[in-house]
Amino acid sequence: LIHDKEKSHKILIKELKLSDESYDANKLKKCKDKDNPLNPINRQCYLLKRFLRSHPGFSRDDIQHYINLYCFISNPPADKLEKVEMVLNSAIHLTKSLRYRDFYASKSR
Repeated sequence: LIHDKEKSHKILIKELKLSDESYDANKLKKCKDKDNPLNPINRQCYLLKRFLRSHPGFSRDDIQHYINLYCFISNPPADKLEKVEMVLNSAIHLTKSLRYRDFYASKSR
């Protein structure tokens, strides 16, 4: 875990048995972005916040689904057509069925 010596990070490192690379946040405040070793992490946090704010009507119960979508969008492959192919393949191979009556029966309750 690459982090800024936040106390809560120690718990994660211990519980998940992670390797640790830490930096003093107070010292990093004086660094330019290009020299800051945490800049790639800060950039991902910024992009995730921006993504979540662009979907203001999402339910907090569904936040994991939004994070999964963000991860899918932001990770390889970079080619959008490959991603479309991945989505279509997973949809085609999905074994769950939702019957028309079941869908509308749950909405009328």
